[in-house]
Amino acid sequence: MTLIPYMKAYFVLFLLILVSCGEEEKPDNGWDVDNGSDFQQIEQLFEGDKFENPDHLMLLEELDICNMNLNDSTSTVAKCSPDNFKIEAISTEKEVKNAFLLYTASEIQLRGHPLPLPIRHIMVFERENGKLIRTNGFRGELVETRNSKGPYKDLLIAYYVKRDDTVFLCLYKWRNGKYSFERVEGLDWGEGMKPLKPELQDSMNTDIHNTIMESKLEFGQSFD
Repeated sequence: MTLIPYMKAYFVLFLLILVSCGEEEKPDNGWDVDNGSDFQQIEQLFEGDKFENPDHLMLLEELDICNMNLNDSTSTVAKCSPDNFKIEAISTEKEVKNAFLLYTASEIQLRGHPLPLPIRHIMVFERENGKLIRTNGFRGELVETRNSKGPYKDLLIAYYVKRDDTVFLCLYKWRNGKYSFERVEGLDWGEGMKPLKPELQDSMNTDIHNTIMESKLEFGQSFD
């Protein structure tokens, strides 16, 4: 089984399952989820030729990772357009230009990187001393954001780990200037997404996060 086709096919099905399940009452699994938190499903489609928010295009230009010339048919670098990139605000206290999440389509090539990204990437940026700094990077599917008790939204990310042929659904919270792994909320080894039992959280969270790190599905300021 190759990674790229599986990721594409799986996540289309996976998101449909999430939507259909969302119409039913969610069982109490005993986890400490903030009562009253807002769940904000991220639109998964990459489409369009113009950003509704002009700040998004300005941020891409500042990052210098894509081709601003949308009519250029000679460059292999991805065009700075909504069919390749999405930008989401992550803080209720900072403007999007100072703290945001950049979500990329798969199979696009960024400036400065010799090969296309095989799967979707999630990158988090925050402005420090006037300069954008990448605080986090994830190779996975952004399922949703959640309002938290603090100013920074929580992130729910789905990873496919080829070695285990399993999808892990993981929650991240903002701590000390970046997103940190919080817990596994579900896993699917081919029988549908299932919640991780509370009694297994302590023992399995560490092991699963180590697997994600070993698979290089998390990264920082370097793509390594």
